Amino acid sequence: MCMVFLSRALCYYYSLTGQPCDEDGNYLPLNTPPLPRAPTLNDDWSPYEDEVQYRTADLLYRRIEMSQSNIDDLLELWALSLMKHDNLGPFDSYKHIYDTIDATHVGDAPWKSFQACVDVDLPDDAPSWRQRSYDIYYHDPDVVVINLLNNPDFNGQFDMTPYVHLDAHGHRQWSDFMSANFSYRCSICLHLLVLI
Repeated sequence: MCMVFLSRALCYYYSLTGQPCDEDGNYLPLNTPPLPRAPTLNDDWSPYEDEVQYRTADLLYRRIEMSQSNIDDLLELWALSLMKHDNLGPFDSYKHIYDTIDATHVGDAPWKSFQACVDVDLPDDAPSWRQRSYDIYYHDPDVVVINLLNNPDFNGQFDMTPYVHLDAHGHRQWSDFMSANFSYRCSICLHLLVLI
């Protein structure tokens, strides 16, 4: 049985469990395995030519965070060592690596943008930063969260139960996304819809 009380116009449920349900909101039996994931092709390294290109880019850009000039030096040495076999390294330059990384599609959350424009009613003495327009780039948060939840690497890595944490003095403590008001509001709305 769910206990509900009002506090500053917010409802809190203390018996939310994060129990898995189907797409219609029907609870699944305990220990129901997840639906099988769609098979992935291990030989498709797009936009990389092959696994060597992918792993090289990952090592140099993400893991080591090597500078552009050092990447170019390393790639030049690599190409020199392979010339005797009529071959070159996996990339021509740091720019080739960066362009390939930028063409990588993971999770299909494309960049979006909008322009924050100048307010027409600005006073004459407004600071210069308020008088400029700015391009804002972002990923759609809904798509990012869906991709995160759909990623098998995160399976079992976090608790999906919304909660309120109070310290010994009864003061609210926020520590992660599921302790935030947004999680409660969404779960309460969904829970009330199921009850109706």
